[in-house]
Amino acid sequence: MSLIDRLIDDDVPLDIPPKVLFKYFSTNRIDVLENRRIRLTPPGAFNDPFEGNPVEDINFDVNKLVDKFTPDVLEILIPKLKKELVECKSWSVEEVRKNPEEYIQKLIQIIQDHYENNTKAHDRRRSTPLDLIDNILGIVSLAEWPDDLLMWSHYGADHSGFVIGFRTDCDFFADAKYSVRRVRYTDRRPSLQKGGVWRLSFNLTKSSAWRYEQEWRLIDSVIGVPQTDKVDNNEYPIILKEFPPEAVQTVLVGSRIKKNDLDKIRKIMNRPEFEHAELHTSILDPKIYRLEVSDHSEI
Repeated sequence: MSLIDRLIDDDVPLDIPPKVLFKYFSTNRIDVLENRRIRLTPPGAFNDPFEGNPVEDINFDVNKLVDKFTPDVLEILIPKLKKELVECKSWSVEEVRKNPEEYIQKLIQIIQDHYENNTKAHDRRRSTPLDLIDNILGIVSLAEWPDDLLMWSHYGADHSGFVIGFRTDCDFFADAKYSVRRVRYTDRRPSLQKGGVWRLSFNLTKSSAWRYEQEWRLIDSVIGVPQTDKVDNNEYPIILKEFPPEAVQTVLVGSRIKKNDLDKIRKIMNRPEFEHAELHTSILDPKIYRLEVSDHSEI
């Protein structure tokens, strides 16, 4: 059983995703298309503070995690534990190998102490006993439609950015740990109970306020994926995973895109590796609140 399987209960039914899902970008992320590397974002790094932040049940029993933290799991986690938890900074792989059960009990106690001390905290990274999930899972958020007006405004740099349409039948999606799953929307937060085990649904449940996004998520393990030397504004690491050129079905540029940015994207799309992909631009409908998509030859 893998590390992910030990720590996470996959309680989400598989959905058949659309053949193409879309990712909105501002033009300062043209590098995603140019280098074919996309971020696997930790759950705690999203812009919604409720993200992956279930209600912590008062009956949470951390001791039920003991069977999850086996010696091999703990050994894999040591570098991240040393970085994330001050209580673990002095731990060494050698010592853990000598006394694995002792260190497992120590880790359980540390998690219990963090839980008891921070159940009322607002900072997700301090209040969630399973905050290590941020160091295990990475998410790529995708949308069902490339022409949503709000999505263009919120994630496409006010229509000056671009959208990549990804084929969901390619290996990049099929080989991900949890493939592609649909996000569920509700007015009630999920609860961290059921034995204190982290459930995959915690990372696939959002407030009804976000329903307009019609989001799907690729959820993958970040263990073994090389980290860059960069962090985001909240000090979460930037982890980039390469995708194959055949994963790109289409690229749609915004109605307000600047000429120099369009030229950069056009140059990238003219590479032999993207000869199969289409390039379009969005155009404002002259009569109603809707975006039209131009023919490839028009840009």
